[in-house]
Amino acid sequence: MADTPDVAQLITQMHGNIDSIHKCMQSLSDTKSHDDEMDRLEKEREDKIAELRTAHEDAIKQLAELREKEQKEVEEQRRQEEEELMERRRREDEERKARIQMEEEERQRLRQEEDEKKNQELEEQQKTLQETVEEQLEKLEDEMERRVEEGRKMLQELDEKRRAINAQIEAALNKPTVIPTITYRSRARTIGRKSSIEPPVEPAKEANGVAPEPAIEINGIHPPEIAKEVTESPKEAESVEGMAPDQIN
Repeated sequence: MADTPDVAQLITQMHGNIDSIHKCMQSLSDTKSHDDEMDRLEKEREDKIAELRTAHEDAIKQLAELREKEQKEVEEQRRQEEEELMERRRREDEERKARIQMEEEERQRLRQEEDEKKNQELEEQQKTLQETVEEQLEKLEDEMERRVEEGRKMLQELDEKRRAINAQIEAALNKPTVIPTITYRSRARTIGRKSSIEPPVEPAKEANGVAPEPAIEINGIHPPEIAKEVTESPKEAESVEGMAPDQIN
């Protein structure tokens, strides 16, 4: 059987146990270290929170600065892009204007060439027309000169014929006329047969003792009319000679 402890040992153990209890209770009742630790932790928490806030504010500030810097960089980049775009557009506009100018100059050149061609064609047509009309005018003048010359010749021939006819008429008028003896029954013999026969009436005599010649018709024309025609013929000839060539025909 095992050895049981004696009372002295038990008492010693009991006193040790009680001391431990007192120490434990004393340690439990003494909260200063706990409070100090709590204060330390709270202070540490507040400090860390403050540090965190400061860090956060610094971070926000840095972030704002960074964002502002990025914004400026973006704006600068956009400005540069806008300037590049404007420069490109300006170059494009200049190139477009230059192209339009070249196209207009080319169209103007083509129009000028076309106008020159048209003017040249017009000049050639006018020249051809003038030459044609000039030839026609020359032919017309030659024809008129020929007609005038023929008219002059015809007038000369007609004038010679007129003179010959006038000479024949003058010769016919100057030819003496033989008056035949005309017998007729007088009115006295018709009314009364018992009346004596009157002697025939002698033709009247001129002052010089020559009887006037009776009017004789020549080709159905009475001599006074022939004389009138003869006297008027020189005037008609003169009027014919003074007529224009285009009035002859």
